[in-house]
Order: sequence, then structure tokens, then C-alpha cells
Amino acid sequence: MGRRGAVNREQLQGLKLDGYAPRTMLDIGAHVGSFTRGFLQVFPDCAPTLVEPNPFCEADLAAMPFERHMVAASHENGEAELFLTKEWLQSTGTSLYRENTDFFRDDVMIRRVVPKARLDDLLAGRRFDFVKIDTQGAELDVLRGGETVLRQADYILLEISVVNFNEGAPPAEQVFEQLRLMGFVPADVTDFHRLRGVRDGGLLQLDFLFKRRAARPSQFGQLTGLNALGELVAHLRARKAEDPAFRVLLIGGGPPGWPEDLRDATLGGPAGEHVGDLSDPDTYRALLTQVAREGRFDYAVAPHVLQTLARPSVLLERLPLIAEAGWITTPSRYLEVLKIEGAHRGFAHHRWGVDNDQGVLVLAPKTPLVERMTFPGEAQWRQATDRFELQVGWRGGLRYEILTGEGVLPSQAAAKTLLGRFFEGVTPDEEAAIPAPEAPLDVAAELAKAMAAARDASAGLHPLGRMKYYHDAVSLILCEPLTAERLALFEALLDEAAALHVEPPAPEWRDWVIHYQVVMEALTGAKLDAPTPAAVDDGPQVFLTGDGLTLDAEGLKAHADAVGAQVVFFAAADARYVELYARWLALSVIKHSDVPFLVVIHVIGGAERLADAAATVGVSDPRLIFTGDVFDASAVTTRCYEAPPKGLIEIPVAHYQSVRFQRLGGLLDLLQRPVFVSDIDLLLQRGVEDLLDQWRDADFVINENERNTQAGSRITANLLLARPTATTAIMLRWLRAYLDERLSRETVTRWIDQVALNLARHHLALQVQDARIGAFDTLSDINNVMFSQYVPGHPFRFLSLYHGFDTSTLEE
Repeated sequence: MGRRGAVNREQLQGLKLDGYAPRTMLDIGAHVGSFTRGFLQVFPDCAPTLVEPNPFCEADLAAMPFERHMVAASHENGEAELFLTKEWLQSTGTSLYRENTDFFRDDVMIRRVVPKARLDDLLAGRRFDFVKIDTQGAELDVLRGGETVLRQADYILLEISVVNFNEGAPPAEQVFEQLRLMGFVPADVTDFHRLRGVRDGGLLQLDFLFKRRAARPSQFGQLTGLNALGELVAHLRARKAEDPAFRVLLIGGGPPGWPEDLRDATLGGPAGEHVGDLSDPDTYRALLTQVAREGRFDYAVAPHVLQTLARPSVLLERLPLIAEAGWITTPSRYLEVLKIEGAHRGFAHHRWGVDNDQGVLVLAPKTPLVERMTFPGEAQWRQATDRFELQVGWRGGLRYEILTGEGVLPSQAAAKTLLGRFFEGVTPDEEAAIPAPEAPLDVAAELAKAMAAARDASAGLHPLGRMKYYHDAVSLILCEPLTAERLALFEALLDEAAALHVEPPAPEWRDWVIHYQVVMEALTGAKLDAPTPAAVDDGPQVFLTGDGLTLDAEGLKAHADAVGAQVVFFAAADARYVELYARWLALSVIKHSDVPFLVVIHVIGGAERLADAAATVGVSDPRLIFTGDVFDASAVTTRCYEAPPKGLIEIPVAHYQSVRFQRLGGLLDLLQRPVFVSDIDLLLQRGVEDLLDQWRDADFVINENERNTQAGSRITANLLLARPTATTAIMLRWLRAYLDERLSRETVTRWIDQVALNLARHHLALQVQDARIGAFDTLSDINNVMFSQYVPGHPFRFLSLYHGFDTSTLEE
């Protein structure tokens, strides 16, 4: 199988220059491996997997050091008849669908029974970034039998016949429709196929490149000669020729001789549209405002600026917000330690050495210690001028790591190890050791420090300071699974903190005293190891569809079945917030969900006014569901406190934030489908099928901030995925009982929902030893940083808008 083995290198190189870096490739119809070999010339770090049914090609494929499967990819498992020709046993026309040419006439045609397999069974659970399908008429069978695996791809390249070239093969329109249903759109036509003597030399087949509607972030690095930007310049010129609206942002002014026709705006540097220090966030404000209004730049080129910045993270964090893709160049770590400007190593004004390690941009501080090192590979590096520059292409997002952080210098011993590993150097007094990976948070050590400070009454620390350390200590305990000893310590520390008499050291500190007191009260008396309470019955529920149909609970179940819903998006808010944000949430799900769904909006206090709420949202869609309760905000006497400077909040925010979690258990039990429960001020920006598949074995998935140790913000409540399992039910029953009781007290922290999630997770772990709890990717699934405006192309699947977001910048 596989008529053409040649690769359109120019097309693939274009993808690479746009920042694409596939890690895996699936070659379906691999023939003798020609396509794979050509593909690896462009993407040498990619790992291919080969699928080919022709037994006469096996010897050639066996000579390649790659995974291979000698089967025919199809829509079902079993055996199939493969059509070959005696005249060329490795014919590229070999197929499960006989070719309509003289090459496969009766007197030379051979039938051979071969195994066939569904890719979803053969390669279950695998992901392939790039897929090539060349199966001579069997493309639709391949797609249908590998729908789950193949929809994970970034690109699918396949050959499509434009004439009746293979007997019984489906027409091209069916193949296109299947790809559309799988979430792919045409990106390019990469090749045209004709055969001499066949149909008068007319066009027979086309190679189509399809891409995912929502591209994944990608990046790669390569070593080149200094300022070897010829291919990039040619690529950007070609992009501008194809699309005159294609815009290029130059960062820092550009290298000498950079073409003016490839500069639509300049950021940073002494001259240009957006001057300023690239380490200063204020430099980006005007540009981000422009981007919010006009859209991101198509491409950002950052040549030789990163290594000079005091705070490179400021630029790296903002690049994906101002451009779709880009190119970063810096001196390589090899050049940075050669003596090229005199007696010192590297460039005197450079602050950082930069490398690319497994798809992550890594920066190491270039301290004077490198001057005391020797470099065994220095002589070879000096000769390797083709390795003097690091070039990093990216699109959609940037992964980076700054060793030791910004503004922090390691100890001399740590610096020797770190710099020796990074630059491959040794100090005169010792050989460089291979450093251990960055150590995770040492909870025991930090806990000991916090407890010592909290319990030392003789150190002169004000009781408010001691209360803060008690808070830090109990928060740290919740960062790890609870043992019996840790649980006892947790409760003891809370009792000690409750016994402290804390008066504010000055009037302006009063709100801080209250803040710590209400958070500590939220943690006290939780009884994490007690039996799980029974479920709460909220009584009969009424539901209203977006197109005006009133349903009871059984009716909603039937309605969910009727629309084929496989997932539920659930949010709760008062009528004012429903009016402000529910429309955007619903429209974003309708636009981007690649799984049949329901959107359920719980109108707090609006059970008797569902039609009014639906009218304010204005989305007449049967998949949008409204429900509510009889909550009366004016009857709430509980005082809700936020951390200073906000202090006392006049409206019952804690109650509003908690309703979705109080009602989640009942909704999950009723609909028996996975539920994404979120803030109402949130947008879906790409499909969720892959996310649901990723966490198909989890009970629930949380938004955990691993770098945040505070009990009230370790877990962010803006997104949770709950699956209808018995284990999830235990967690939600405890969560409901806890919130019901805490919200009835005299005072409550505004973050009670996040405290509750943190505690509920630990209660569950104590009750169910094998609870399966996942965590969202905060670099791609959900943002934990705030944006004041919508910028097209935010690199997050779910974009949490947060309070104060300018919804006028949203596009329907």
C-alpha cells in the first residue's frame, strides 16, 4: 500500500518554521519506508510507527529501527484480501480495493489474505502527532476504525482519489465528511498524482493535508550557524505572499540586515512602535491592548534578546499572548563559554545561557563562576560553527524553565553543580557532578520551620505573626496525603491556634486578624476521618430548556438521552451574573465542544424565574438547560470575609460560590455523565474529547496549584471534572455536608469552596485507598492567571475570565 513514498519537504519545512515539532508519527501504508525516511530528515527527533499489510515489504521495513505492524488498518478486526501484482510485488498500488488499471489486470493480479485491525484496538491509548494515510481507497475504513486514536493527531496527510481508481472505494466526499466529524479541516494540497498511460495522463489522486481545528501548542529547538535565518526569511515572505494580512512582530529591533518588509511592528528596543525594557511588564500594555482589539500577530521573531534580559520570564509569558507562533534565537550554550571577545568567556553583557531540552526552553544564570571552569569539549566546540546558535520555534504556547529562578543566585556549591551540568564544564578543584532533578517541596522541613515559629511564644513575635505561621503549618500538612500522625498534628495545631489571643497590632491590621481567624475556623472541626454523611435530597427539581421546554428530573434524563449528551457543563450564579456571563459560556460550548453535551445553568434564587433568566441569556438551544433554587440572599446573616484590602463583603459571595458544589452530587447522580463544573465566567476554547479520554479512569479531576501551599488556594475552584463513580459520590456527599454546615455559621471565608475541595480530597483519601484524582494542566487546560481583556488565541482550553473581565472584547 502507498503509491508515493516521496515527501513534500517544502511543505513539512513550512510546518517546522511555523513552530511545529511532532514527537510521534504514524505511517499507515508505509510501503518500504520512503515517506518515513523523508519525514525524519525534517523532524529528526520524531518517533515513527509503521503500519503496512504487504508481506513483501516487511524485509525493507525490518531494516528500519522503528515499531512496525504488518497488518491492514481497517474498520474491523479479522482478515482481508489484499490485491497485489506479479509484475511488482512491492507495488505502490497494492490495496484492499483492487486498482482499476492494467497494472492489476486479471492475468497478473494476486490475492493474498492478510490480517486487518482497527487502529483503536491495535494502538489503543496511543497518541500520534502526525499521521500519514496512503491506503489506495481504504482511507475511510482506516479513519472509522481509528477514530479515537487518529483524532488526537495535529495533522493527517492522506491521498484521495478524484476518479474511480479503486473498485468499491468510497468517494472522496465521504472521506472529507469523516474528517470533518473528527475535528479536522483542510489545510493544503501537497501533491498531485498522475500515471503515464492511465486515463490519458489525467489527474488521478491528490495528497491533502488536514489539520485539527484547535491546534495544540508545540515547540522545538535546533542548533545552527550564527544568524542562519535564510529559511525563516524565505518562509515568512512566502506566508506574506499567500496572505497580505500576515503580520510579523520583531522583538528588540532585529539582527543587522533584517528585511524591512518582514517588520510590521517592533516591540522593545530604543525605537519603534512599542519601545521599552522587555523585562518590564508595562512595556507590553499598549501592545496587549492593540492585540485585544485587532488580534494576535501571526508571527513574532525574537533574535538574540532573551539572553540579555534581567527578567526573561516577562517576555516568555507574553509571547503566546501577542503572537500565534514565533522564532527565538540566542547564542548556544557552547558559544556562550568560548573566549570570543577576549579573555572572558562568552559575551560580557549576557545574563543567561540558553538551551532546549526535550521541548522545554531552559535558561541558566551565567555567573562569574564559568570563568573558573574548564570545558573538556571546548576545542571541538570552537570548530563546530554550525552549533553556535540556538533557534527555537514555537506555536500556541511556550514551555520554559529558569534554573534557580530570576533574581536568585545559588550557593557556590549549587552553582558548580548546576553550571557544570548545563555548560558541560568542570571547576579546577572538583569534577562536575550530575545534579539531581530540582527537588520537590520538602513539606517536612517547611512544616518544622512553620511550627517552630508558631509555637515559640518567647521569640517576641506578635500573636498575629504566630497565627500566620500556624496557618502555614496546617496548610503544608494538606499538601501531602494524610497519615494518622499527620491528621493528629493537623488537629492539634488548629487547637493551639484557636487558643491564641490575637489583637491587631494597629487598626489597619484588624482585617488580617479576621482573615486568618475565619480561614483557620474553616479548617477546624472538619472531622476528616469521620464516616461520610448521607446524601441530601433537594426535593423535586424543575428544568427549562433554552428553547422553552419545561422538564422534571425524569424528563431531563430522557432529554439528555434524546440529544445524545455525553458530557455536562455545569455552572451556578445569581441572576445578575447569569445575565452577564451565561451567554458567553453557552455559546463557547456550542461552538467548541467536540462531544455531544448539555450546558446546565443553575440560577441561584431563581427557581420561579427561569424563563426570565433564559430570556436574558438569549440562546434558544435545546442543549442549554436552566434550573434554580429558592435561595434568598437577603435572609443570610453569615458575614463573609475576603483577605485584605477587601475585608467584609456585603453580598453572600461564599454562598454563591458554593451552590454548584452543593448541587453537583444530585446532578451527577441524575444524569450519570461526566460533569465539568466551573465558574460561570469561563469560556471553552477547544474540544474536550481528548481530555475526557485522558481522564477516563479518574474519579474526578481538580485544578491544583502545586506551587501554592495555602489551604484556601491550593485548589482553584474555577474548574472540576467529576465522573459518576461511587468514589466521586463519597467526596461530593462530604463536600455538601461540610458546606451546608459552614455556610450556616456567623462568619465564613470567601474561599470556603476552595477550602472545602481541599479538605474533601483528604476525606476521600482516608475513606477510599485507591481513589483516582487527576489534575488539569495549568499551562493548557485552564488558566490560573488573570486577564482583563479577551485576546484571541489564549493558549487555554478553558479560559477563566475572573472578576472585572471586559466582556465587550469577546467575539460571538
